[in-house]
Amino acid sequence: MRHLLIISLLALAISPTAAAEFVGSPGKVSDGYTFHVCDEDKCTKIQLCGINAPELGTPAGDAATAALSRLVEERTVKCVQVGDGTPCDRRSSPTSGDRIVAQCFVGGRDIAEVLVRDGHACDWVTYSGGAYSRNNADKQCENVDTLRDSSRANLEVCMNGEPGCNFTVLTNEQRAVAIQRLEEQRLPTILYGYGGSVSIYPCDHSWQTARDGSRCGGRAADQRLGGR
Repeated sequence: MRHLLIISLLALAISPTAAAEFVGSPGKVSDGYTFHVCDEDKCTKIQLCGINAPELGTPAGDAATAALSRLVEERTVKCVQVGDGTPCDRRSSPTSGDRIVAQCFVGGRDIAEVLVRDGHACDWVTYSGGAYSRNNADKQCENVDTLRDSSRANLEVCMNGEPGCNFTVLTNEQRAVAIQRLEEQRLPTILYGYGGSVSIYPCDHSWQTARDGSRCGGRAADQRLGGR
């Protein structure tokens, strides 16, 4: 009996922890792969695992957001957080900032799979292991022209200090290039962050505060840009 108890305890110790599940109705859809799932108590921000979509504000990005909205509208959504049993297990973190990274279903269909199939998103193989492209290279993010072009266009906007720069989607290398260019040109720029937050590089003013021409107040970054 003692041996059976020890074996049972060991089995529990090495068993994978069940992934958290979120079931509810859809809330706000933020972009082509981010939305909220709401129950009676609260809404949880979900990022679909293993896919990416064109940037919101571009024609392709707006179409992807609309497609996701149609998929989940007035339906019960079930999301399983990255853990045991999703395509992104051991490849993706279970959270990303304020978002739960999860595989989600509506009417028994994998939402990410539908979005990729219909051309509104691409398979992010690094995190999905190719689950959503099934060896179809045309469905993989590195080969999707709209996503690649959107990223390149956004980098140009950031480098030129133009309104609409989405700093959060740049790679670390792209950020370094953009910041260097901004400092060379002494150009502050408007940065759009997750959830619609907006700030001004380099002094992190809110857009509401900075749009009247206010400065960084003598901070080192402001001095580095010559007080502009």
